[in-house]
Amino acid sequence: MLIDQVEGFCTAPGVVLLQGDELLRATERRFDHQIGIGYLLQLLPRVCDVAPPEVRMIGVEGCLDEKNLEHCLHMLWRQLAD
Repeated sequence: MLIDQVEGFCTAPGVVLLQGDELLRATERRFDHQIGIGYLLQLLPRVCDVAPPEVRMIGVEGCLDEKNLEHCLHMLWRQLAD
């Protein structure tokens, strides 16, 4: 479970859950120091002898203010409970 800032997934500042192919698309258009997560997720199946774990990311669009942080924490607890 990752929490990171994202761009282009919400029409207004807020919090979004990304997983699977959607998570890979979230990072594929980056070509700067932030490409790390996408690169790692694409590389894992090529270097692991077993299937890589499911990765989900809570993305924060806009400012990480108190309201968005609280939303992230609630979403994180719901995801961990599943």
